[in-house]
Amino acid sequence: MVKCVEKEINLKKILYTIKQKVWIMIVFAVLAGTAGGLYANVTYVPIYNAYTDTLVNADENVSSKLISLIKREFLLQQVVEELEVQGFPDSVGGLNSKISLQQDVQMLKISVIDTDPARAAAIANTVTNVFINASKENYPVDPYEIEIKTDAVEPLYPISAKNTNKLVMVGLVVGTALGIGLIFFLDSLDDTTRGSRETEEVLGIPVLGRVSKMTKKNTNMKIRKQKKLSIRGESIGL
Repeated sequence: MVKCVEKEINLKKILYTIKQKVWIMIVFAVLAGTAGGLYANVTYVPIYNAYTDTLVNADENVSSKLISLIKREFLLQQVVEELEVQGFPDSVGGLNSKISLQQDVQMLKISVIDTDPARAAAIANTVTNVFINASKENYPVDPYEIEIKTDAVEPLYPISAKNTNKLVMVGLVVGTALGIGLIFFLDSLDDTTRGSRETEEVLGIPVLGRVSKMTKKNTNMKIRKQKKLSIRGESIGL
């Protein structure tokens, strides 16, 4: 017959253990939170978005053909060549990943994302201008009209947000957990007993007395008490 031994969880003892070395938990939490904030600032890359609005006045069939030109390799190659002249070098593959299209009826939005706001605006304007010229060259007989309604301007604020607060909070939580774990690990290595009850549980015999811990404060108090007793004894003629 196997007996199931239930281990009682003493919450008061757990809190006391943490309280004794709470500085470890605080240090770990502060260090981890600081590390999270530094990591967020060091790895943060701002991303900017610039776009142009262009009116494509054509039927659906012609409009789809025109828009399909924008991400053709020959058109992007022209864009790369013009950007080099403007001082914004890039590659065909890089441009393809930065450009996105959004069409609403006859309005076409050409959006460009980049880590440099000036380059994002330059790419958006260059792509739009090259697209209009390529449309006239490739579809000269189709009755359509393309007109730029809004030129791209250099964006002032990035669209990507910093995760500093989030990473700091994560660091604080992780640091606190690690600190508590270290506290209990150090406590498990400590084989000293605390209090007469714990000593009786370890030794299995009753404690008849104990010696108080001698500190500077206790010693000074004892000396003062002895002086008072000595003065009283002299005053009553003992």
